[in-house]
Amino acid sequence: MTHLATLALLLIVILAALAILAARQRASAQFFAHTPEIACVLDLSGRLVRVNPAWYVHLGGTPRTVTRQRLAELVHPDDVPALQRGLQTLATGHPVNIDLRCRHVNGDYLDLLWRAQPVLKDSRVYATLHDRSEQARTEEGLRSMLRFRQTVGDSLACGIAVVDMCGRIIDTNRAFAEWAGQPPAALLGRQPPFADVSAENRQTFRCVLAGQAPRDGTLLPGGRGVRLLSTALQSPSAAQIGWVLCVIKDSQP
Repeated sequence: MTHLATLALLLIVILAALAILAARQRASAQFFAHTPEIACVLDLSGRLVRVNPAWYVHLGGTPRTVTRQRLAELVHPDDVPALQRGLQTLATGHPVNIDLRCRHVNGDYLDLLWRAQPVLKDSRVYATLHDRSEQARTEEGLRSMLRFRQTVGDSLACGIAVVDMCGRIIDTNRAFAEWAGQPPAALLGRQPPFADVSAENRQTFRCVLAGQAPRDGTLLPGGRGVRLLSTALQSPSAAQIGWVLCVIKDSQP
Protein backbone atom coordinates (compact mmCIF):
# COMPACT_ATOMS: atom_id res chain seq x y z
CA MET A 1 0.00 0.00 0.00
CA THR A 2 1.41 3.37 -1.01
CA HIS A 3 1.82 6.24 1.41
CA LEU A 4 -0.96 8.10 -0.38
CA ALA A 5 -3.34 5.14 -0.04
CA THR A 6 -2.56 4.87 3.65
CA LEU A 7 -3.43 8.54 4.16
CA ALA A 8 -6.64 8.10 2.19
CA LEU A 9 -7.66 5.12 4.33
CA LEU A 10 -6.86 7.03 7.52
CA LEU A 11 -8.94 9.95 6.28
CA ILE A 12 -11.88 7.65 5.58
CA VAL A 13 -11.67 6.20 9.12
CA ILE A 14 -11.53 9.70 10.65
CA LEU A 15 -14.50 10.91 8.60
CA ALA A 16 -16.50 7.82 9.58
CA ALA A 17 -15.73 8.38 13.27
CA LEU A 18 -16.71 12.06 12.96
CA ALA A 19 -19.98 11.05 11.26
CA ILE A 20 -20.80 8.63 14.10
CA LEU A 21 -19.99 11.30 16.69
CA ALA A 22 -22.15 13.86 14.88
CA ALA A 23 -25.05 11.38 14.72
CA ARG A 24 -24.78 10.74 18.45
CA GLN A 25 -24.70 14.47 19.15
CA ARG A 26 -27.78 15.01 16.98
CA ALA A 27 -29.61 12.21 18.79
CA SER A 28 -28.65 13.70 22.16
CA ALA A 29 -29.77 17.16 21.06
CA GLN A 30 -33.08 15.79 19.76
CA PHE A 31 -33.69 13.97 23.04
CA PHE A 32 -32.90 17.14 25.02
CA ALA A 33 -35.21 19.17 22.80
CA HIS A 34 -38.16 16.78 22.64
CA THR A 35 -38.29 14.96 25.98
CA PRO A 36 -41.40 15.98 27.97
CA GLU A 37 -39.32 15.89 31.16
CA ILE A 38 -37.80 19.20 32.22
CA ALA A 39 -34.01 19.13 31.70
CA CYS A 40 -31.23 21.63 32.20
CA VAL A 41 -27.48 22.09 32.36
CA LEU A 42 -25.86 24.08 35.16
CA ASP A 43 -22.37 25.05 36.09
CA LEU A 44 -21.01 23.96 39.47
CA SER A 45 -22.02 27.27 41.08
CA GLY A 46 -25.69 26.60 40.28
CA ARG A 47 -26.00 28.97 37.33
CA LEU A 48 -28.24 27.82 34.46
CA VAL A 49 -26.29 27.26 31.26
CA ARG A 50 -28.98 25.64 29.12
CA VAL A 51 -32.58 24.50 29.52
CA ASN A 52 -34.79 22.45 27.22
CA PRO A 53 -38.16 23.55 25.77
CA ALA A 54 -40.07 21.67 28.50
CA TRP A 55 -38.60 24.15 31.00
CA TYR A 56 -40.45 27.04 29.33
CA VAL A 57 -43.67 24.99 29.18
CA HIS A 58 -43.65 24.28 32.91
CA LEU A 59 -41.86 27.31 34.35
CA GLY A 60 -42.24 29.99 31.69
CA GLY A 61 -39.64 32.54 30.78
CA THR A 62 -37.48 33.00 27.70
CA PRO A 63 -33.90 32.03 26.84
CA ARG A 64 -32.86 35.64 27.53
CA THR A 65 -34.42 35.69 31.03
CA VAL A 66 -33.58 32.13 32.10
CA THR A 67 -30.10 31.40 30.77
CA ARG A 68 -27.27 32.46 33.11
CA GLN A 69 -29.74 32.91 35.99
CA ARG A 70 -28.67 31.52 39.33
CA LEU A 71 -30.83 28.67 40.59
CA ALA A 72 -30.86 30.23 44.06
CA GLU A 73 -32.90 33.09 42.56
CA LEU A 74 -35.58 30.64 41.35
CA VAL A 75 -36.08 28.32 44.30
CA HIS A 76 -38.26 29.04 47.32
CA PRO A 77 -36.28 30.90 50.01
CA ASP A 78 -36.88 28.06 52.47
CA ASP A 79 -35.26 25.62 50.01
CA VAL A 80 -32.03 27.61 49.47
CA PRO A 81 -30.13 25.78 52.27
CA ALA A 82 -31.07 22.42 50.74
CA LEU A 83 -29.94 23.69 47.34
CA GLN A 84 -26.59 24.82 48.74
CA ARG A 85 -26.04 21.41 50.36
CA GLY A 86 -26.90 19.76 47.05
CA LEU A 87 -24.43 21.92 45.12
CA GLN A 88 -21.70 21.08 47.64
CA THR A 89 -22.38 17.37 47.11
CA LEU A 90 -22.33 17.79 43.32
CA ALA A 91 -19.00 19.62 43.55
CA THR A 92 -17.49 16.48 45.10
CA GLY A 93 -18.57 14.45 42.05
CA HIS A 94 -21.59 12.73 43.61
CA PRO A 95 -25.14 12.80 42.17
CA VAL A 96 -28.07 14.15 44.17
CA ASN A 97 -31.84 13.73 44.28
CA ILE A 98 -33.47 16.72 45.89
CA ASP A 99 -36.92 18.32 46.17
CA LEU A 100 -36.89 22.03 45.33
CA ARG A 101 -39.81 24.40 44.94
CA CYS A 102 -39.10 26.51 41.86
CA ARG A 103 -40.89 29.71 40.92
CA HIS A 104 -42.96 29.98 37.76
CA VAL A 105 -42.85 33.35 36.02
CA ASN A 106 -46.41 33.98 37.31
CA GLY A 107 -45.19 33.72 40.91
CA ASP A 108 -46.49 30.22 41.67
CA TYR A 109 -44.13 27.54 42.92
CA LEU A 110 -43.83 24.05 41.46
CA ASP A 111 -42.60 21.17 43.62
CA LEU A 112 -39.85 19.61 41.49
CA LEU A 113 -37.79 16.51 42.12
CA TRP A 114 -34.28 17.22 40.80
CA ARG A 115 -32.06 14.33 39.71
CA ALA A 116 -28.65 15.84 39.05
CA GLN A 117 -25.41 14.27 37.85
CA PRO A 118 -22.12 16.21 37.85
CA VAL A 119 -19.41 15.88 35.18
CA LEU A 120 -16.45 17.51 36.86
CA LYS A 121 -14.13 17.49 33.84
CA ASP A 122 -16.65 19.72 32.04
CA SER A 123 -17.56 21.71 35.18
CA ARG A 124 -21.17 20.95 34.37
CA VAL A 125 -24.21 19.46 36.10
CA TYR A 126 -26.86 17.67 34.05
CA ALA A 127 -30.29 17.50 35.67
CA THR A 128 -33.82 16.33 34.98
CA LEU A 129 -36.77 17.74 36.89
CA HIS A 130 -39.95 15.83 37.64
CA ASP A 131 -43.02 17.92 38.49
CA ARG A 132 -44.58 16.42 41.61
CA SER A 133 -46.75 19.44 42.50
CA GLU A 134 -50.02 17.50 42.20
CA GLN A 135 -48.63 14.70 44.35
CA ALA A 136 -47.43 17.25 46.92
CA ARG A 137 -50.89 18.84 47.05
CA THR A 138 -52.48 15.42 47.54
CA GLU A 139 -50.05 14.58 50.32
CA GLU A 140 -50.69 17.91 52.04
CA GLY A 141 -54.45 17.30 51.75
CA LEU A 142 -54.04 13.93 53.44
CA ARG A 143 -51.92 15.47 56.19
CA SER A 144 -54.57 18.16 56.74
CA MET A 145 -57.30 15.53 56.89
CA LEU A 146 -55.32 13.49 59.41
CA ARG A 147 -54.66 16.58 61.54
CA PHE A 148 -58.38 17.40 61.47
CA ARG A 149 -59.31 13.83 62.37
CA GLN A 150 -56.80 13.86 65.23
CA THR A 151 -58.16 17.17 66.51
CA VAL A 152 -61.74 15.88 66.42
CA GLY A 153 -60.79 12.59 68.06
CA ASP A 154 -58.84 14.25 70.86
CA SER A 155 -61.71 16.66 71.57
CA LEU A 156 -64.10 13.80 72.39
CA ALA A 157 -64.74 13.05 76.05
CA CYS A 158 -65.26 9.35 75.33
CA GLY A 159 -62.36 7.04 74.65
CA ILE A 160 -62.10 5.67 71.11
CA ALA A 161 -59.80 2.90 69.87
CA VAL A 162 -59.66 1.14 66.50
CA VAL A 163 -58.76 -2.55 66.73
CA ASP A 164 -57.82 -4.84 63.83
CA MET A 165 -59.03 -8.39 63.33
CA CYS A 166 -56.16 -9.72 65.44
CA GLY A 167 -57.22 -7.54 68.36
CA ARG A 168 -54.33 -5.07 67.99
CA ILE A 169 -54.93 -1.36 68.54
CA ILE A 170 -54.12 0.55 65.35
CA ASP A 171 -55.43 3.97 66.42
CA THR A 172 -56.63 5.64 69.60
CA ASN A 173 -57.64 9.05 70.85
CA ARG A 174 -56.35 10.87 73.91
CA ALA A 175 -59.31 9.97 76.15
CA PHE A 176 -58.89 6.23 75.54
CA ALA A 177 -55.16 6.48 76.28
CA GLU A 178 -55.88 8.33 79.52
CA TRP A 179 -58.38 5.66 80.52
CA ALA A 180 -55.90 2.89 79.70
CA GLY A 181 -53.17 4.70 81.62
CA GLN A 182 -50.71 4.61 78.71
CA PRO A 183 -49.43 7.19 76.19
CA PRO A 184 -51.17 6.84 72.79
CA ALA A 185 -47.94 5.73 71.10
CA ALA A 186 -47.44 2.97 73.69
CA LEU A 187 -50.87 1.51 72.91
CA LEU A 188 -50.33 1.06 69.17
CA GLY A 189 -49.90 -2.61 68.32
CA ARG A 190 -50.98 -3.73 71.78
CA GLN A 191 -53.87 -6.08 72.39
CA PRO A 192 -56.45 -5.29 75.04
CA PRO A 193 -56.92 -6.16 77.81
CA PHE A 194 -53.92 -4.37 79.26
CA ALA A 195 -51.67 -5.68 81.98
CA ASP A 196 -53.26 -3.51 84.68
CA VAL A 197 -56.91 -4.49 84.11
CA SER A 198 -58.68 -7.03 86.29
CA ALA A 199 -59.34 -10.63 85.32
CA GLU A 200 -63.05 -9.74 84.98
CA ASN A 201 -62.23 -6.99 82.50
CA ARG A 202 -60.01 -9.34 80.52
CA GLN A 203 -62.98 -11.64 80.05
CA THR A 204 -65.13 -8.64 79.09
CA PHE A 205 -62.66 -7.63 76.39
CA ARG A 206 -62.60 -11.17 75.05
CA CYS A 207 -66.40 -11.17 74.79
CA VAL A 208 -66.40 -7.78 73.06
CA LEU A 209 -63.84 -8.85 70.48
CA ALA A 210 -65.77 -12.07 69.92
CA GLY A 211 -68.88 -10.04 69.06
CA GLN A 212 -70.73 -11.13 72.20
CA ALA A 213 -71.22 -7.70 73.75
CA PRO A 214 -74.77 -6.28 73.99
CA ARG A 215 -75.73 -3.44 71.67
CA ASP A 216 -75.90 -0.89 74.52
CA GLY A 217 -72.43 -1.77 75.69
CA THR A 218 -70.94 -3.70 78.56
CA LEU A 219 -70.41 -2.23 82.01
CA LEU A 220 -66.81 -2.88 82.94
CA PRO A 221 -66.56 -4.50 86.38
CA GLY A 222 -64.31 -3.17 89.06
CA GLY A 223 -66.04 0.03 90.11
CA ARG A 224 -64.44 2.25 87.46
CA GLY A 225 -67.87 3.51 86.32
CA VAL A 226 -67.29 3.10 82.60
CA ARG A 227 -69.15 1.26 79.87
CA LEU A 228 -67.46 -0.42 76.90
CA LEU A 229 -69.23 -0.33 73.54
CA SER A 230 -68.06 -1.86 70.32
CA THR A 231 -69.09 -1.85 66.69
CA ALA A 232 -67.77 -3.72 63.70
CA LEU A 233 -65.40 -1.77 61.44
CA GLN A 234 -66.23 -2.54 57.83
CA SER A 235 -64.46 -2.02 54.53
CA PRO A 236 -66.23 -0.36 51.55
CA SER A 237 -67.20 -3.89 50.44
CA ALA A 238 -68.93 -4.46 53.82
CA ALA A 239 -66.34 -7.00 55.01
CA GLN A 240 -65.41 -6.70 58.66
CA ILE A 241 -61.84 -5.50 59.10
CA GLY A 242 -61.85 -4.80 62.83
CA TRP A 243 -63.71 -3.12 65.67
CA VAL A 244 -64.20 0.36 67.04
CA LEU A 245 -64.14 0.39 70.84
CA CYS A 246 -65.71 3.22 72.79
CA VAL A 247 -65.27 3.74 76.54
CA ILE A 248 -67.73 6.19 78.14
CA LYS A 249 -68.59 7.08 81.70
CA ASP A 250 -71.56 5.01 82.86
CA SER A 251 -74.58 7.22 83.61
CA GLN A 252 -76.58 4.43 85.23
CA PRO A 253 -76.79 4.40 89.03
